[in-house]
Amino acid sequence: LPLAECPGKSCQIFPNPTKSKITISSEKMGLVAIRDLFGSLVYSEIKTSSSITINTVFLSQGIYIIQLGNRAGKLIVE
Repeated sequence: LPLAECPGKSCQIFPNPTKSKITISSEKMGLVAIRDLFGSLVYSEIKTSSSITINTVFLSQGIYIIQLGNRAGKLIVE
């Protein structure tokens, strides 16, 4: 996932693909946004700690774009 390219920071998003939740572990703080492939915002949260867990059971199966700050990557929900 390209989010791992956070300059000078270690970023991890797991598991990916997911069925029920993802964990984002990174020193980078800021807005986390999940968008569908049409660009519609389906979830957002301000990340204020080094690790957050997001419940994804409300997302239909498919591919989403997840953003942390100015980095984006693909999230697959099974």
